[in-house]
Amino acid sequence: MDKKEIKCSFCGRDKQDTNVLIAGITGHICDGCITQAQNIIQEELSQRSRSEMEGSLILQRPSDIRGSLTST
Repeated sequence: MDKKEIKCSFCGRDKQDTNVLIAGITGHICDGCITQAQNIIQEELSQRSRSEMEGSLILQRPSDIRGSLTST
């Protein structure tokens, strides 16, 4: 009986070339691909929060800031 070798469905690494190979319903993913995916997710979330923060900022001219400080 010829047993099919288990490989990462994303990068194609053999099971013996990985530290961990997680089995899914129709495929497998290795620790290297998980780390890379996590980095992509963190970067994407960082970009989104940066965009949201920039959208909520209201920039004022120095003369407007000075005026609000002297009027109080």
